[in-house]
Amino acid sequence: MRIAIQVILTFILMFWPMVLFTSVMMFDAPDSTENVSRIAFVIAILFYPVLIGLGIFIFGFPLWGIAPKHVLIATIVVPILGVTLFGYPKMLMTRLAGLPTQGYFVKDGKVYYSGDRIDAEAVSFEMLKPMSNDRASAIRTRDLGRDSKSVYYRGKVIAGADAATFGELDGNAEYYRDKSKVYHEGKELAGADGPTFEILLKANGERSTFARDKNRVYLSGRALEGLQGAKAKVLGVGYVVDGERANFYSVPLKDVDVATLTPDSESESIATDARSVFFDGQKLAKADPKTFKRLERSYGTDGKHVFYLSGSGSIVEGADPETFVVTNWDEKTQSEAKDRHGLYIQGRRIEAKK
Repeated sequence: MRIAIQVILTFILMFWPMVLFTSVMMFDAPDSTENVSRIAFVIAILFYPVLIGLGIFIFGFPLWGIAPKHVLIATIVVPILGVTLFGYPKMLMTRLAGLPTQGYFVKDGKVYYSGDRIDAEAVSFEMLKPMSNDRASAIRTRDLGRDSKSVYYRGKVIAGADAATFGELDGNAEYYRDKSKVYHEGKELAGADGPTFEILLKANGERSTFARDKNRVYLSGRALEGLQGAKAKVLGVGYVVDGERANFYSVPLKDVDVATLTPDSESESIATDARSVFFDGQKLAKADPKTFKRLERSYGTDGKHVFYLSGSGSIVEGADPETFVVTNWDEKTQSEAKDRHGLYIQGRRIEAKK
């Protein structure tokens, strides 16, 4: 009985790390970090080991030979370290002080960012307002503020930024610009030409993930080597070309015929030119672009081969392209495709047909 009790208590205590790491899910909802009751509840739950340690201490019950006093100390110290590491005590104290846990706030002539006071001019301070209404724009803009002299990113001054002209670029909320410079994630984008910097648009007029100036093309604040900004345009979703070269996001395409490069209308990963089929920017070996077509469930075929479009893309060994069909998921056979030879799952044959 004694061993059984020790096993049960050990299991309950070992469950605590998972509770700690999943506790962040309690704050997934917008503004949930501003809810004092929720923060206090999460902290209280994370201190459940203390109750176990206290019980062991009161009843004088050693846990696997460890003295009850030491068990109690461990069950107090470890939760304290855990909740402190995840920032929950600071979050709670910030809210109890009447300050938001995220973004900027002006109170009693002082400016705060995420509960910490910053050296900014309160009378002229303002948060930058997003140009678009999407949530991503609102979240990114929340990190930016300015007073009459400086621009702030996550509470720190952006060196050299002009407060009067600083603002969001084309409603993108990833890039910002003042009268002469471009900024990304609170830092000047080195080498970028401010006057010509712009977000590249897709064929349907929506903003893409790419940007350019007169010299270069940018992705996530990084210049893409070799691409000329003045000639750049976006194909599909993830392909960008400049008339001579092409990239799939940050991956340069090798031996590509840019003039005939055509993205798949329903898959951002696939494109073809006069000579090749590209998947995630890599050539799909032995695929014929003239006859290639995409199938469901990450399969494709050119009439001679069947391909599984995952990872770097590969030929489905032994598959018969003439009889190969993608099926609904079959729970009984654990398969998703079939041909005259057998059944397939994730690009491999799993069972010969009877």
